[in-house]
Amino acid sequence: MRRVAVIGAGNLRCMPPVLAVLAVWRPTGQAEFRLYDANEERLDLFDRFFRACLEETDNDAPVRATTELSEALEEATEVIVALNEDGAWRMLGLTSVKEFEERVDEDEVFIPHGDPNRPTPLDRLSPRTRAILSSPTDIGRDREAVIGEALSRVAQLAPRRARVVSLVRGVLMPEGFEHDSLLWPQPLSSDQAARVPHQVLRWILGEQTLRDLLSEAARSPLAAWLEGS
Repeated sequence: MRRVAVIGAGNLRCMPPVLAVLAVWRPTGQAEFRLYDANEERLDLFDRFFRACLEETDNDAPVRATTELSEALEEATEVIVALNEDGAWRMLGLTSVKEFEERVDEDEVFIPHGDPNRPTPLDRLSPRTRAILSSPTDIGRDREAVIGEALSRVAQLAPRRARVVSLVRGVLMPEGFEHDSLLWPQPLSSDQAARVPHQVLRWILGEQTLRDLLSEAARSPLAAWLEGS
């Protein structure tokens, strides 16, 4: 049984292509997938998206979404690490959460239904959307320090025999921890990031086909990494 854990399943940059790769992957034997993120709203969004991808590819592999890191990593054979700053803060439980402010960040953007070029005014966002947009408060630690501490926790809990690949940019896994790294997917501009969640919802609702995304996923560096196991 292949047990694939995706750590940081709320990452807007990584999750559409990562989950598309997993949906088209056909390993020898059975596989199951665990999605982990400490941001429950984002985890739910991408859990729904992944299930839509699996349905599109006629893949009946079981999926479990969890906010418990140890549960996601238990007996994992492959670990895909895609932690972002939001997920790292929440994983560590270091701060309270503040509501979204007028600041654009590739991992902090959510656009509800409507024209992706004309975001809904903040005072008209639903409570659920505000929850997705919320971010941890700053207590003086920078991005690198917080993500680094979260990566150390992942390294401590990951099974020794698991193959691990990191998609995290700008922060390394702990020294001496055996893993691979991929500079993939590419960074997003602010405009590109602003369109991601809206596009994900269109895929979930069947308003736009997943065909092109899934076709491209089969040729990705992550697909090659999985096939190398």
